[in-house]
Amino acid sequence: MTDVNQVLEIGLSGDLTITGSSGYNTAGTVKLDGGTLTDAPTYGTGGQGVFTGFGTMNGSVMGGQYGNAPAIHATGGTLTLNGEMYDGDRPDIAAGATFNLLGAVQLRPPPRGKSATLSGSTFLSSDSGTLRLGTATARQSFETNGVIGNMNVSTTGAPTNVLDLADAQPGTITAASTVTGNTIQLFNGATMTDHFTLANSVGTAAVHWASDGGSGTNIFLSV
Repeated sequence: MTDVNQVLEIGLSGDLTITGSSGYNTAGTVKLDGGTLTDAPTYGTGGQGVFTGFGTMNGSVMGGQYGNAPAIHATGGTLTLNGEMYDGDRPDIAAGATFNLLGAVQLRPPPRGKSATLSGSTFLSSDSGTLRLGTATARQSFETNGVIGNMNVSTTGAPTNVLDLADAQPGTITAASTVTGNTIQLFNGATMTDHFTLANSVGTAAVHWASDGGSGTNIFLSV
């Protein structure tokens, strides 16, 4: 994969493992149609590679501020990253899609002359899309090192962009609020249990929570 016009497609039952350090690391697009891609050395592409679609990516994503992180687009279903994200990584989420993070969000010391850059995910549509923090590790590390971009404020009272806390039950949340327009805070009684940073100000938007249909909680904003 050395050309930006090259496409490697992994079908529904496809399972591809890259073991060498000279694997997919330069350019082109890997399109997942429900299959599995495993990259043992980490996903690092010189900033030219693209991963798009739905399925499972096993392995960690190299940090963006070092200039070698790929672009990751969740579209058409649920794209699961079973690994860690590092500084500057910003997977985006298309309408109707879910980005499911299972590993930690890490910050490393920045290169000389640069400041640390938070990782996170960005919603591409104000109509729908879900950022799922699928484990306690993902949730807790995202609170410190992650940021959510373009989270929409619903004007109808119905969920649009959703933050799914897969390991937090709705009953553990008794109150929620936005602070300074760019932080979501969740409380259990008088104790703040979680806080999430937004890349864009949402003013005094109300924070809502409800079951995600499993053992977790969906968080969304409305006027």
